[in-house]
Amino acid sequence: MLSDRGFECESFLANDVKHILEPPDYNDIPPISDFIERWEAFIKITQSDQKVYLVDGYFYNNMAITYFTFNEAIENIQSHLLLIDKIFEDTSVLLVYIWQNNIKNHFDWLGKERGNNWLESNMDIILNEPFAQKSGLRGYESYLNFWNGAKALALDTLSSYTNMDTLDFSTDDHNWDQFLPVILNKIIQ
Repeated sequence: MLSDRGFECESFLANDVKHILEPPDYNDIPPISDFIERWEAFIKITQSDQKVYLVDGYFYNNMAITYFTFNEAIENIQSHLLLIDKIFEDTSVLLVYIWQNNIKNHFDWLGKERGNNWLESNMDIILNEPFAQKSGLRGYESYLNFWNGAKALALDTLSSYTNMDTLDFSTDDHNWDQFLPVILNKIIQ
């Protein structure tokens, strides 16, 4: 949609190991400050051209949720997110967060959509990390509780950003395309 309107765009999908924001190895979790340095380097790249950069999943899923999973204190994660917000002071940034009211229905759907035991594999990853171990989380209900906590973390921080514009949408029907016109208008205005 942006390209059709003459914008030069570049997109980065979550877990793209070639991306500057992605740690090379999640087995050795970098300190939170490493993500700040990665965002600072990324912002320098974006300020050198006129492209619109679309970055999928890095702000919450690949960064904040990583530390949530590894039992970093919520206050530290929120402070970290606010430090990154300061990096965007001279850059136009729109953070779009799409969430579901009913996490269980979403993960039931996601498990069917992704197939090949994706849900069991993801549960195994989450429930074997320090946060789940310390909290005694076991089984599907605990997995859903983890993601409800992650959603609460994200929604709680959205209103705290001063340098980023934010949009958040709730959908339980997985029709994300319905939000594209609103997002597009916010970007091109």
